[in-house]
Amino acid sequence: MEFIEQAVTRELPGDYPTCAVKEELIKTSMKGWGKPMLEYFETVRGLMAQYLKALVDIHFGMHMHSSLHAKIMSIVRDQLRNLSDKAMQHLNSLLSVEGLPFTLNHSQLREYKEAFLVHCKDIRRRPKGQDAIVRRFQDSEVALSTQFRNDLTDLTELLQRFGLPCTSTDLQRLLSENKFDPALDIIATVRAYFEVPFRRFIDLVPLMVSSEFIRFVEGSAQTSLIVELDIRSTDRCALWLHDSPEVVVRRKELLATKQHLESAKVELSFFLF
Repeated sequence: MEFIEQAVTRELPGDYPTCAVKEELIKTSMKGWGKPMLEYFETVRGLMAQYLKALVDIHFGMHMHSSLHAKIMSIVRDQLRNLSDKAMQHLNSLLSVEGLPFTLNHSQLREYKEAFLVHCKDIRRRPKGQDAIVRRFQDSEVALSTQFRNDLTDLTELLQRFGLPCTSTDLQRLLSENKFDPALDIIATVRAYFEVPFRRFIDLVPLMVSSEFIRFVEGSAQTSLIVELDIRSTDRCALWLHDSPEVVVRRKELLATKQHLESAKVELSFFLF
């Protein structure tokens, strides 16, 4: 209540700038949303980096002796960094948009607000013992005692004779109002609104990461490799694809062994025929 009263500027006596207070409280409640969003994206980015490194090692690990493996890893890292920056821009824009209170889901917002308002008022009435009275009005017909049900029926019929038709819900309004009712209404509204965008947000963040990061990595990796490697150069391709020294030595050994075997085969043929 003190926060609401401090927000009063030129309002009429008894009026409060509820819209400004609600907007400020809603923004305050969303200040912590950026941290889990960033943690989620960093997790996805880390997994993607590990996956791409494993792919490069599998397909180009045999060329670690040349600069091909290092060149491809450099291209992949640069591409991943650029796409990460762009994805973070989209995520920050989403977070900024969610900071502006808005929803067309009026029915759900209304249901949440009514539920939270009842809960807040029930808590405020407990010290006065009025919460028990309210619960009796809210009980089903079976749960009510016969005497209370009869008294309730007599009271509603009496009011109807005076042209004041009412229900048990209307009777609850006879309870004395609380000076904190404006604050309770604001609290219920803010708490109800929180239920609407946070469900929207936890769906939009993974969707944004998937569409603006994961799919872009899949679509741009091959194009980036072709452009950056410039495979049209024959000399460059020959430099990247030349065999390692170990393979060259082993090939020479195998060729020498082959020559010895072929010579031995020719010499054996003279004894067989």
